[in-house]
Parts: sequence; C-alpha cells; structure tokens
Amino acid sequence: LGNKQPVQYNIYLLLALQCFVCFLSNGALPSIQSYSCLPYGNTVYHMAVTLNAMANPMMAFLAFFLPCTRQNVVATLTAIGSILAAFIIATALYSPDMIHNTVEVGGTLVVLTWVVSGAMFSYVKVSIAGMCRDSGWLFHCGVLTQVGSAGGALLMFILVNQVNLFQ
Repeated sequence: LGNKQPVQYNIYLLLALQCFVCFLSNGALPSIQSYSCLPYGNTVYHMAVTLNAMANPMMAFLAFFLPCTRQNVVATLTAIGSILAAFIIATALYSPDMIHNTVEVGGTLVVLTWVVSGAMFSYVKVSIAGMCRDSGWLFHCGVLTQVGSAGGALLMFILVNQVNLFQ
C-alpha cells in the first residue's frame, strides 16, 4: 500500500502534444483572433477575448481538483480542440467576410468556439504538465511549452505580416 509505483506515460507523446497545444493556444490563435472575430462586430470580439480569458484560469483551477492522468483523454481533448482551432483559422481566413450569414449565429459560434477551445487547451496543458511532473520531465515540458508558443507566434507573424494571408 505504501509503495506506490510511478505511472508510466508515453512521455514523448505528451511532450509533442504540449508543444502542439502551446503552438496553437499561445502562439498561433491569439495572433489571428481579431481576424476571426471582427467580421461579426466589436461585441463578438470583446466577448470572445473576455470569456476566453476567464475560461483559461477556471480550467486550470479545475484541473487542480479534477486532474486528468489518462493519456487517451488528453489526446482526445487535444483532437477536439484542434478541430475547433481549425474552425477559428477558417473564420480568420474568410475575414473580412462572415463564414455564416447572420451575426447572431456566426457570432455565437465564433465566441463559443473560442471559449471552448481555450478551456480545453488550458485543461490539456495543466494535465500534461502534471503528468510530466510525476514522470520527472517537467523541465522538458516547460522547454517545449516555450518552443511551441514561440513557433506559433513566429509562423503567424510571417503569415500575417509578410505573406498577408489574413485580411
């Protein structure tokens, strides 16, 4: 009972997921948030930014009380968040036109997508960090968090300012 064996994780998968999630959530997506939201108006943009900023610490706090230590759950949440991120990128690429004809439906979808993807990615990042801490790989997790964040920001800087992909 007192001899608890450490859980074995596929640490390289977790580190890759952490890098990918940070690439999207810390680097790429914030760079194009205005392109994604502003076709629906300032209110939609304000709601998406504010609610996403509120969802992030709430999910990190939730992860403290309901920690996820199952890699398949983390991978599933990452996949769902990635699908939502693809929708966000599509709305940004479609800007200045609306991806949906009405502000009510399109704006609601955009806000919900931003909030849910931000919440999922926040929970995934904290869960992976916890599993890396338990495995003794927390430093590497931190390094790949920074690498992913910087890579996403750099790629989006090039796509937005040099390639002019977003209008």
